[in-house]
Amino acid sequence: MPPVQLSRLRPQVNALMSHYGDETRFIRTLQLILEKYSEKQNPTNAWLRVDPGIPAYFIPPVVMNELESALEVLAKTRPQDCVPLAEAMWRLPQFEPKKLAVFLLARLGGDYKEEFIRHVREWYPAGISEALVGEIIRQSSLRLEIVSSREWLNLLGTWLLSEDKRTQKIGLRAVQNLVDNRAFQNLPVVFTLVTPLYSDPRITLQKDLTELTRKLIERSQPETASFLISMVEINQKESVSALVRKLLPLFDPFYQTEIKQAVV
Repeated sequence: MPPVQLSRLRPQVNALMSHYGDETRFIRTLQLILEKYSEKQNPTNAWLRVDPGIPAYFIPPVVMNELESALEVLAKTRPQDCVPLAEAMWRLPQFEPKKLAVFLLARLGGDYKEEFIRHVREWYPAGISEALVGEIIRQSSLRLEIVSSREWLNLLGTWLLSEDKRTQKIGLRAVQNLVDNRAFQNLPVVFTLVTPLYSDPRITLQKDLTELTRKLIERSQPETASFLISMVEINQKESVSALVRKLLPLFDPFYQTEIKQAVV
């Protein structure tokens, strides 16, 4: 398709936002915009690659950026109207409106800041694509008030304790993003969250645990070493000791020596 002309796109997006109080008109106008800028026939942009299991419009990034910028303003000025709009966008089958729904809820603050977590709790059990899982994790990581909330940490704990391997892996991805967020300072709560996984390490999760350990070391090598030593001493399991030995090369020589004394 020809290059997107912002001089035409922005009035269209403004018209969309003017329908914030009319859910039906808002959704229909959004669909018209997405259909107009769809690259279904010849998607060329790497950003456009989404899960094959979910339909998509294949919208150019510039269009999504304009829509997100406008929704961010709406979240600040009309938060009371945003939740029903997000719910309506999520009900559409395509990737892009669902992505916009996640974005919009993540931008709500004040009395509505918990809506993001509440809806993630509702949407996840229904089955969502990997691309949308990634979007949920990414958007949450951009908001310290979300990732530091008790409700979000409780949700991560539920995922980590799940018997479903995919759900556990998603929980670990979310924890990794949490550790990557330098504004998040409460590392002890992270160690508490992941203790069950290090105490009874599954072979299928060892790659994920290795990556998480690497990120924890980047944040605090002493605390991570102390955590692993405590895992060995408390659990007295060969599987735990084997995992810790595998993680030794990630540490500096000093901490390797400290940990080896506990493992032996």
